[in-house]
Amino acid sequence: MADFAIRRGELSDLDDVYALEQANSLRRYSRKIMNELFENGMVFVAEVGESLAGYVAVNVVFEDAELINIVVDKEYRERGIGGALFNTAIDESTNMGAKRILLEVESTNLPALRLYKRFGFVQISVREKYYGENDAMIMELVFSAKCSVLDAQ
Repeated sequence: MADFAIRRGELSDLDDVYALEQANSLRRYSRKIMNELFENGMVFVAEVGESLAGYVAVNVVFEDAELINIVVDKEYRERGIGGALFNTAIDESTNMGAKRILLEVESTNLPALRLYKRFGFVQISVREKYYGENDAMIMELVFSAKCSVLDAQ
């Protein structure tokens, strides 16, 4: 089990987060979009020592939070970092008044679908052929009084 710390991302983290995104995501965000996530949303980063191990980006609008992306470096997967980032996004979203969190995931991304279902997300909609030949699954987690995805691990 790696020791890691999670903190609020700062604009000075943009280069490292962008590099992590490019190296570990199938559908990569542009640098411009990544910059907008830092300026307009909430970004949290996980660090192992001096290394960036992962990040999560979330936007909150009134009672809805939207999970924009969560990425953990291949080197640091299966160590609880993704769940901790997820939990941080949920905690911070509820602190801002969110009652639920929504996300979109490609229908062929079976590991992500299993993870989200394990944490209590349910499918509420489908965007047909959103990813070319593949559908996008819209999923939702309605927050209980005390919601912690770490409980699902």
